Amino acid sequence: MKSAKKLTTLELIDQYIDADLEMQMCDDDDELTVWIDKIHDIKDMISEKQLNLKEVMLSKKTDEQVIKAEIDVHKDFIQKLRNRQKAINSVYEYLQELIITTVENTGEKTGENKFTVENNGHKFTVFQTPGKLEILDENSVPEEFKEISIKINNNELRKHVIKNDCNYAKVEKVKRLKIT
Repeated sequence: MKSAKKLTTLELIDQYIDADLEMQMCDDDDELTVWIDKIHDIKDMISEKQLNLKEVMLSKKTDEQVIKAEIDVHKDFIQKLRNRQKAINSVYEYLQELIITTVENTGEKTGENKFTVENNGHKFTVFQTPGKLEILDENSVPEEFKEISIKINNNELRKHVIKNDCNYAKVEKVKRLKIT
């Protein structure tokens, strides 16, 4: 025995439209009753589909909440990893400063602000290079080194465009679904 194929929502809507057109063109009362019954059956199947789709949508909300909770857990874990990374970097910087201090105080001066120590086949050299830029007076910096960027406030622009007719931006109407 062959099982009946379950129709998709779009197929049901097509059948509904076709049945409604047939019903409107029908002249025979017996045939009209058949079309009315068929439309009623199709509406029942569409209602069942709507309820099933609603369940899927509600399930989606639950899934989103679970995923958000997982993201929060991972954010906490990532923050702990970042804190650990900072601690490791802090220890590394401390050890580097300690080695620099020992080389400067016990090493041989091999140039201007350059000290060297050889220890067990390793050569430790301390020297100076340009460091991080620190801007003392931003207004005194020449224009050629300044960049200006313009950022559009999308939230405020959207509110403005909704209230006013504009030729430079638009907000399209979109269909939304509310299930109560």
